[in-house]
Amino acid sequence: MQSLPDVPVRLVVLGTLAVSLCIIVVLAIVSLVSAGDPRETSPAAVARTHLTPLEQIIGPLQLHHFYIPNPEREVMELQISPFRDPSLPWSEEEVQIFWLDPLKLGLEEVEKKNRTMIEELYATIP
Repeated sequence: MQSLPDVPVRLVVLGTLAVSLCIIVVLAIVSLVSAGDPRETSPAAVARTHLTPLEQIIGPLQLHHFYIPNPEREVMELQISPFRDPSLPWSEEEVQIFWLDPLKLGLEEVEKKNRTMIEELYATIP
């Protein structure tokens, strides 16, 4: 039986890399040639040929043509959504139904606190 000639490992690795690179280049060229022009056959390209009147004026619609909500900006803006239609100024009768005098409300609370403090003071006296 004959033995193979003694070849350095570096030469074998370089030969393998060269053959692999040639195969990759040939496959890339074949795939590019056989694919043709994708712009002519894709559905997106066919749809782009039919422009709406707006697109004829401003060109194809892009992302900057649309409003995209910005939550940080909208937080700072006052957005009012009323539950009813605005009405005329209220009459005195309508106001009296809901009116609570803030001075009387505060005065009642202060009187309650003072009364309890006085009672506690009197309770400590023998």
